[in-house]
Amino acid sequence: MKRLISIMLAGVLVASVCSVTAFAENAHEFQAYEQEFLDYLEENGDYPENFDYGYRYTICYSHFENVADVTPTWVLIYAHTNIFDGSSYGVFDEYVLSSGSGMPYDLGYYFYDVLEDKFYQFHEAWENGLVDMEELLGVNSVDISILGDIDRNKELSIMDATEIQRGLAGITEFQEDYFFRFSSSEYGGEVSHIADIDRDGSVSIFDATAIQRKLAKK
Repeated sequence: MKRLISIMLAGVLVASVCSVTAFAENAHEFQAYEQEFLDYLEENGDYPENFDYGYRYTICYSHFENVADVTPTWVLIYAHTNIFDGSSYGVFDEYVLSSGSGMPYDLGYYFYDVLEDKFYQFHEAWENGLVDMEELLGVNSVDISILGDIDRNKELSIMDATEIQRGLAGITEFQEDYFFRFSSSEYGGEVSHIADIDRDGSVSIFDATAIQRKLAKK
């Protein structure tokens, strides 16, 4: 009898959880391409458990092949669930893509090919040559930095090399980069500082030289 009651209570509890989740989903106001995104997550076992707690979805950028086009060729989606407090980043050649929230997804950024109806995690889109980082660099809603860009003005210049030299010489105070100190690398290896352009784990005169050489090749 007790076992029967336990089974009945368990069934009621499961039904209650399902009904709460369903209610939250029904109350959720879906945005463009969000249902397609959730279908993709469900296929990969990452479907959000509760829409009322922590789940966020937004389109950071839409790429249009032609000015007159109504439908974008692809969009960059940012979605996350607050499963822990912390920051993460990925290093894509000389670019750093940062994310400020914990999530079960790769950096929280997803590339959606609208025409092909296909999703890619950001690093997959990068490896397939689908992402132009220069195009995304000017988008305010996408947190991209350039390695060596110590003043973080989205442009690598001789001033960055000079600032590194002055800091190493003690002429100016060299600021510690707390973001990389307290963040985890999700792709492309670890860096210690935005000025660590050669990615050897420390900031040195070699980083200033690397910037000068890179600028000389332009």
